[in-house]
Amino acid sequence: MRLQPQRDDNPEPNLTPLIDVVFLLLIFFMVTTTFEREAQLVLEFPSANQSRQPISKNKDRIEITIDNKGNYFVNHQQLINSSRDALRRALRVAVEGKRNVGSIPVIISAHAKAKHRHVIMAMDASREVGLLNVLFSTVRKKSRK
Repeated sequence: MRLQPQRDDNPEPNLTPLIDVVFLLLIFFMVTTTFEREAQLVLEFPSANQSRQPISKNKDRIEITIDNKGNYFVNHQQLINSSRDALRRALRVAVEGKRNVGSIPVIISAHAKAKHRHVIMAMDASREVGLLNVLFSTVRKKSRK
């Protein structure tokens, strides 16, 4: 007698391998994901139309000036070059021995024709040193009469 295997009209797919793959992907993404604090800088953007608010003559403040050629000046001292490392070293020297570095105000003054990347580099270097209180100086627009 010849026996033939019976065919099942409604075969059910085996979902176990699919579930294993999904769990492996979930574990992979959980392990490789990094979480960073994006907003670490406290920024104040003054409007050029507002009346000027004098910035206190606090001797602990740090001034970063950027000219139209991208040269940096930290507390009116020109840096040797315009690299991020030179700017970072100058900022570390400026905060050396000071307490509560995160609350020291950093005032960035950039020439109108300075490139955006130079301002961003100054902000990044300030954050890397631990200076979180960044202010931007502006000149009030002259009103037309």
